[in-house]
Amino acid sequence: MTLDPGHGSAHFNLGVALSRQGKSDEALHHFRIAQQAHPDDPEILAGLGWTYHKLNQYPQAIGYYEKSVRLTPSNLQAQQALGELWDITQQYDRAVDAYETAAGLDPEGPDNYYHLGRLNDHLKAGEKAVVYMALAESLYRKRRNAVMAAHCSKNISILARRYKFKKRKLHKLTRSSQPLAG
Repeated sequence: MTLDPGHGSAHFNLGVALSRQGKSDEALHHFRIAQQAHPDDPEILAGLGWTYHKLNQYPQAIGYYEKSVRLTPSNLQAQQALGELWDITQQYDRAVDAYETAAGLDPEGPDNYYHLGRLNDHLKAGEKAVVYMALAESLYRKRRNAVMAAHCSKNISILARRYKFKKRKLHKLTRSSQPLAG
């Protein structure tokens, strides 16, 4: 099939379809053509980010996702993808920033808090790790996801032992309704 390079949206749609079929190299070709036609389209930039992510080309993926969120800061999926990529590349501070932004966009989304709990543990911020994990547990329970709620509960116990929190301190942290500032 031959598409006119000037039809950026057709190339974008084909890139999406090919990505869903796991044909990342072919998808990348069409996303690049779409970007030539629409260089500042945040969806095309996110599509490029996603495709580079699937190809394990993390620096390129990060670059495209960053461009996409600069143009559309409310793009939840791009924020979460940035968090995941910063986590993979062990840039935990940046991953926390991305997931905090995602949590602001979707305050009822438990996955963002779960990742914030994990990442704050990597950063040795035990109190924040417990608070975020407790928020995730609560939201998973609210969504009736017993498996993830139990996983969070287990993680809270592990964190309590790791950071040597006494029962009173742990109770206070797990009853917090808001993430700790700073």
